[in-house]
Amino acid sequence: VQTCALPIYQVLAAIVVSLADQGKATKPLLHEAALALRQAIYIAPAYAKYHATLAQVLSHQGRYDEAQKEVSRAVELEPSDGPHYALRVGDYQNIRMQTLFTERNTNQLREEREGMGEMFDNAKLEFDTKLEAMRIQVFGLLGLLAAIIAFIVTGVQVASHQSLSNASGLMIIVAASILAVFAGFRLLFLNEKGDKAGGRRAYVVLGLCTLVVAVVWCAARWA
Repeated sequence: VQTCALPIYQVLAAIVVSLADQGKATKPLLHEAALALRQAIYIAPAYAKYHATLAQVLSHQGRYDEAQKEVSRAVELEPSDGPHYALRVGDYQNIRMQTLFTERNTNQLREEREGMGEMFDNAKLEFDTKLEAMRIQVFGLLGLLAAIIAFIVTGVQVASHQSLSNASGLMIIVAASILAVFAGFRLLFLNEKGDKAGGRRAYVVLGLCTLVVAVVWCAARWA
């Protein structure tokens, strides 16, 4: 009974290969075809056609090395004195070339996919870097804007209640305080990567210098 079923195995496997060539064969279907062909080879191991068809199924499964071995086995087993020897060996060699071509295309697609993945990662890194730089600029501008507004508002209030000399001294103190706060803002919210340490130190030094001037003025004023 098993021997009578062998042609059926071959026909079913050939149909699956045809579907696979059209991109319509599922992985379970290819698996079943491979099992059927291995069963056929187990019963009739010397029949070259089974090995050749199994090679096609294995190629569609991505098992290219095994497929090449099955093609070589088919060529070895094909009777050289058979009436269709040349045609069948030609078919086997065609299967070999198709397997090589499919493997090369698959590897090329894999390399291109990996290259695109690397390109995407680089683009994402560049975008994140630019976004971080924009975030730093926005924080810096917000801090500077807040400092300017505070200075203007305080200046207006001081000028309306003090004499010019007193207002000038008080404005120096206010300016020193605002510079100190702005420098602290940069220290707290901007990191080393986006805001260089030298730039931040400049704000601190400027604030301290202004504060020293304010202290000297106060000492001279109320001495």
